[in-house]
Amino acid sequence: MKSKKAQQMTSQTIVCVLLSMVLFVVGIVLITNTFAGADIKIKFQTRELDYGVLAQRLVSSSDCFAWEEQYTDVDGTLKNQVHAGTIDLDKVRRLGAGVVLSNCLKGKKAAIELTDAQGTSLIQLTGDAGERPVTDYYLVKVRKADGSFTDGNLMVQIST
Repeated sequence: MKSKKAQQMTSQTIVCVLLSMVLFVVGIVLITNTFAGADIKIKFQTRELDYGVLAQRLVSSSDCFAWEEQYTDVDGTLKNQVHAGTIDLDKVRRLGAGVVLSNCLKGKKAAIELTDAQGTSLIQLTGDAGERPVTDYYLVKVRKADGSFTDGNLMVQIST
């Protein structure tokens, strides 16, 4: 037989365990209800990233405005070197800015303006840049038809 004190301790333990379980369940229900209302949606905003890739393509690709120089290697092989950030004004004027731009951007709507350091317009293609165009400016080197170089500012508007 157990003493009265042992029976009382056992009943107190049972009551404490039951109350602890009730509080635990209430806590779980509260936490579940709190986070059930939280609607988490992840949407990746890639518009600016798409624009940046296209704008860099304009000044870095030989298919676009970048100057492509041919040179002979030490083995006698003719090679091409693209000068990223240097715009070949002669190529753009010879082929036409619209043709170069459409070949480069593959159907994206864009508007560009290239000015020299004094603000003189060298190339201006103010076509429809589409809805919500992203505009940015780039400092570039410009290679003129006579082979000389000048500093330039390229304004690019692309609708992605």
